[in-house]
Amino acid sequence: MKCKRVCLLLLIAALCTACLHASAYQEATLRPGMEGDEVTRLQTALIQQGYLSGTADGIYGVNTENAVRAFQRKHKIKADGLAGAKTQSLLYAGSGREQEKSGSQQAADSGKNSASAESQSVTLRYGDEGENVRKLQSSLISLGYLSGTADGQYGRQTQSAVYRFQKDHQLTTDGVAGAKTQSLLYAGSGKEQEKSGSNQASGSGKNSASAESQSVTMRYGDEGENVRELQSSLISLGYLSGTADGKYGKQTQSAVYRFQKDHQLTRDGVAGAKTQDVLSTAVKNPVSGSSRPAAAEPAAAAAAPDKSDIKLLHWYDDIKPSLKAKQTLLIYDPATGLSWHLRVYSRGRHCDAEPLTLADTQTMVQAFGGKNTWNQKGVYVRLPSGTWTVGATHDMPHLSGTIDDNDFNGHLCVHFLRNMEECEKYDPNYGVSNQRTIRELWKKLTGETVDI
Repeated sequence: MKCKRVCLLLLIAALCTACLHASAYQEATLRPGMEGDEVTRLQTALIQQGYLSGTADGIYGVNTENAVRAFQRKHKIKADGLAGAKTQSLLYAGSGREQEKSGSQQAADSGKNSASAESQSVTLRYGDEGENVRKLQSSLISLGYLSGTADGQYGRQTQSAVYRFQKDHQLTTDGVAGAKTQSLLYAGSGKEQEKSGSNQASGSGKNSASAESQSVTMRYGDEGENVRELQSSLISLGYLSGTADGKYGKQTQSAVYRFQKDHQLTRDGVAGAKTQDVLSTAVKNPVSGSSRPAAAEPAAAAAAPDKSDIKLLHWYDDIKPSLKAKQTLLIYDPATGLSWHLRVYSRGRHCDAEPLTLADTQTMVQAFGGKNTWNQKGVYVRLPSGTWTVGATHDMPHLSGTIDDNDFNGHLCVHFLRNMEECEKYDPNYGVSNQRTIRELWKKLTGETVDI
């Protein structure tokens, strides 16, 4: 009996030791500034689940912190950017449920996706490459979610296209193409029977004319007589200004979006059969109240602030303490003279924000040369208090956002002045780059060199 008791105690001790070892990673809270294998493991799990892009470098910087916050918000736990026991437990449990390792798990380690005869069995995500990605892109292009060609590289544009598709189909919006996303995507592209017009247009940017334009779905990037007829109808109802040039650009897309919103249609800016049918009826019967008195105009441009009104304010000391979520910032770009509004999303080592309206998104993208880019530019920022200061921002949507109808799938970053030593410690790459941009703008404005 005594021997059995001793054996039992030894067995319990061994089990406890194993449990403690297995859960050791949960004991230590990981936080910004930390480095090492546990951070690498954390980043790998975040990359696998689509919260973090790039490679796991073992450095807990601002991108890792933002990814942890996004994960925490998704799982309705305290979004503090610290990877404590609860966050790690949920995160690693999610990674453990990933069964589609033949492609995507391998891709997390090597950045490559091996081809599979059945691509739906392979989860595809940012950084993957190969024939499965090419097939995914082809379907996204055929449905109007992605422009250009299918190059087989799962980059930012492909990630954003997947995000938009998921959002439109009430799926988990993570930009990761899992089995359910691919199943719906391939089913949708397989039902596209209008390939003589819209599918061909998605690949080449041209729409061949059809005797019955309603049979051809039109979307951003299309060109041709069908687009011209669509624009003429939108102009006659006051949704579009200017002339019908036959090019389905941003203004036409926005006009279609507004028309769909007014007529309780799916708001995607794509002129499908139902949208065209309702539009045709509205043109024939304008007295039904479907027309607008005038086309909606982009947000009015703000005047450049006087040089004497612009202050050099510190993020931690002067701005962050009083800045709150959902407050509005006015951005003025001295390089182009354009201005747009951003709504504060969250605050960390910089301000996360999102364009307030669709018009603000369009103006912002125009200021950045008509594309989404991480390349920041120095700007003047009017704070909610009315005070102007200098900052730096980009226009690349990433992670999550809260405004549904601004055509910006995620949020962006607005950086303000910080001590360079502190920034080099916690944000040694992108953060430092933004600080240099802020300092360059201030010197150009005043001739003064910032020495903090």
